[in-house]
Amino acid sequence: RMLFRSVFYNDYADFIDTFSPTRDPQLPSSPTDPVVYQSKNVSRARIYGAEATVELPLGHYAKVLDGTTWSNSYAWSRGDNLEVNKPLNSIEPPKWVSALSYAAKDAWGLRLTATTHFRQERVDSSAILSLWDGRPPAPVQFVPAGVTLFDLTGYVNFTKNLRLSAGLYNLTDRQYWHWQDVRELSNNRPDLGRFAQPGLNSRVTLTFSF
Repeated sequence: RMLFRSVFYNDYADFIDTFSPTRDPQLPSSPTDPVVYQSKNVSRARIYGAEATVELPLGHYAKVLDGTTWSNSYAWSRGDNLEVNKPLNSIEPPKWVSALSYAAKDAWGLRLTATTHFRQERVDSSAILSLWDGRPPAPVQFVPAGVTLFDLTGYVNFTKNLRLSAGLYNLTDRQYWHWQDVRELSNNRPDLGRFAQPGLNSRVTLTFSF
């Protein structure tokens, strides 16, 4: 059994935060009205959180499971804009990654990974409202739902120098968004789909090391 933990707490003066306003948050972005990422100064801010990882070599408990490992990692953080006592939107929501992997010594291996992106529960909507021109309806921050994704990856080592890697990602073909891609975007934008991550997709890589 292997356990890794880390806890952090940071207090900032003149913190540089990133946000992404648009000229009119009710309209889809276009070449004449793009999503513009900007930096803003926050006089006081704090960020704290914790991360933990557990790896269990299952062969330790049953000989038939030699080479099999179950690993879990969890990350949580919280950020506060102390200047206005509101959340920092640039903080990621919690994430949990659980994976079951098998390695046949140095010959080949497989890994099934489940990644849970939790819903962002602490949101500062003032940025999107500050750009509102007063015409109804008022923009409402788009907050993606939580989602669990499954990926299957594997590799084969033909020689010490030649490896073939392949993967199937988002096996259940879920539509989902990363919080960092949509924060400060209105939920009534007709083009929200183009900010989504890919559905079922694959990748194959041949690596030669020398």
